[in-house]
Amino acid sequence: MRRNSLAVSMILCGLICCACRTQPSSTRLTVADFELISTEIAARLRQSDFLTDRTPQSKRLILTVESVTNLSTDLLSEVEKWYLVDRVLDAPTMRSLGQSKNIGFVIPIEKLHLFKEHVNETANIARNRQPTHVMRTVLRSISRTAGADRTDLYDVEFKIVAIPKGQLVWSDHFALKRIARGKAYN
Repeated sequence: MRRNSLAVSMILCGLICCACRTQPSSTRLTVADFELISTEIAARLRQSDFLTDRTPQSKRLILTVESVTNLSTDLLSEVEKWYLVDRVLDAPTMRSLGQSKNIGFVIPIEKLHLFKEHVNETANIARNRQPTHVMRTVLRSISRTAGADRTDLYDVEFKIVAIPKGQLVWSDHFALKRIARGKAYN
């Protein structure tokens, strides 16, 4: 009898613990959030009016990117800023654009310093870049606190601008809400 009540108690404790999942203690963006944002934006860009009419015979479009402009309450490292835009360009839906839509991707000018040990190659890369379009990304957030709880709404805006004229040719955004319970310091 005692053994049965111990087993029942343990099962009840296990069920209660599973039901009382701990809530996140931070609203900071995670790698999983960056992956979700980049996958969704890459799919939207591929299906956009800007690219649907392009063919392999279209005039060559050469796209470069800029680091994320962070207007959010989060402090992002340079690596995190570049990670988001790199993930968009590296998404499976974007990789096939080279041949199917005649789009080339060039290394951002800010990243050329990574090749400083290969001086001749860096000079050739810089000379042959000649991008026609640039992708710009802005991260914004709004925070709301109630007691010890916090909610952050993140909005990530992506724009592609034609370089010679500065004309906006595509834009989209992705919104994401993060909720944290309890006291936390981001």
